[in-house]
Amino acid sequence: TPVDLQGVVLTALLNPAVFVVAFWMGRSADQWQKLPVAAFAAALAGSVLVLANARFCWATHASAQH
Repeated sequence: TPVDLQGVVLTALLNPAVFVVAFWMGRSADQWQKLPVAAFAAALAGSVLVLANARFCWATHASAQH
């Protein structure tokens, strides 16, 4: 497959932002239609955290090279 699904699932499971946002928004979901919104928000928060971490690590590595 073009996307490593095992890596995506593992990244989502190990990302604390996904747990926090999913728990926080899932608790206030009083209708089943709100659960996909909570799941999307959790995935988005997790993706932002991974992107920020990757950029920080890349910037730190780039500055250490000079």
